[in-house]
Amino acid sequence: MHDNTGIRLLEALTAADASLLVTVGDEVVFARRQQGIAPLLEAVKTLPQSILQDASVADAVVGKAGALLLAHVQVRFVAARIASDAAEEALRTHGIPFYADLSVKMISGRRPGQPCPFEQAVRDVDDPSEAVVILSDTARRLAHGRHGGPTDG
Repeated sequence: MHDNTGIRLLEALTAADASLLVTVGDEVVFARRQQGIAPLLEAVKTLPQSILQDASVADAVVGKAGALLLAHVQVRFVAARIASDAAEEALRTHGIPFYADLSVKMISGRRPGQPCPFEQAVRDVDDPSEAVVILSDTARRLAHGRHGGPTDG
């Protein structure tokens, strides 16, 4: 069942020409085409918790940072084109069903061979609430000119 849901969500992501899609039932409530974790941070900050708890999320890339954000808002389902092993473990730990086209060991940053700064920031974090604080601080720090910008990763 989850495979069909995941495949359907990723098809919708492609059809919308987006990198992130948040749906409730068949209705798209949020869509963005932007690299990195910025669109997910925006969705989590702007959509009401009541919507997020009923939502399914399709994302081009889900690392542990994104998985912990999604666990914090308790989404119903996650589909990813690419998911890291740590993301899959975090989603399993927090009871969120998921589907991934491809599992990878780690999510790289924009610079070849460099890990994503958001992934590094939550490497040793398992609590979604703690991750939200750390990721918000990391985004703010990166937005102020360090490490290339708020959407690295």
